[in-house]
Amino acid sequence: MNIEMIKASNLLAGQHFFERATMRFFQSRVFSTVYGGKYFITSEINPSGEKRYTVREAVDGGKFIKCTNFFHHETLVAAKDEARQLAGVK
Repeated sequence: MNIEMIKASNLLAGQHFFERATMRFFQSRVFSTVYGGKYFITSEINPSGEKRYTVREAVDGGKFIKCTNFFHHETLVAAKDEARQLAGVK
C-alpha cells in the first residue's frame, strides 16, 4: 500500500480527506511514506501559524482516515518515530 493507493481508495469511498480544498483549508501536507501499509504523516498549520505533525491511519485501505493525536508532534522526526512504532518497524 502506498500513499497514492490510499488517496484513490479514499476518493472512491466518497471521502474528501485528500481533496485540494480540504488540504488548503487545513494548510495540510501529506508525506509520501506509508509505514506498515497503513500509517502516514500529515503536517498542518493552525490559524496562528504554528506547524505540527499528525500520524494518521488508513483504515480499510484508505476508505477512512483516522488519527488519535491530531496536531500532536512538534517535529517530523517525532511523528516518524510514532508511525514506525505503530507499524512495528524499526
